[in-house]
Amino acid sequence: SVTCASRPRTLLGEIACDGQTPYAGRVMGSAWYGVFVDIGAECQGRLPAPPGGPGEDPRLAPLKPGDAVTVYAVEIRPDLGRIALSLDRREEAL
Repeated sequence: SVTCASRPRTLLGEIACDGQTPYAGRVMGSAWYGVFVDIGAECQGRLPAPPGGPGEDPRLAPLKPGDAVTVYAVEIRPDLGRIALSLDRREEAL
């Protein structure tokens, strides 16, 4: 599940949500709907999984807690404390 840091690090409003800025992250866990990644923000981000869960995506399936991963922010919902992430860099900024 999504957890927020007890001490805010990077505020959600300070994250470049352009799909092009790389963030070094650490896998924190997974659920049927995605893989949670800590990118140093006040809340963890999520790499969404396909309908069958992370095991159905060959790039998400091998990710385990503690793994390092480079991600890109593609959507931020400050009202919900959510960061949608992608493993793919966008060709053009969002």
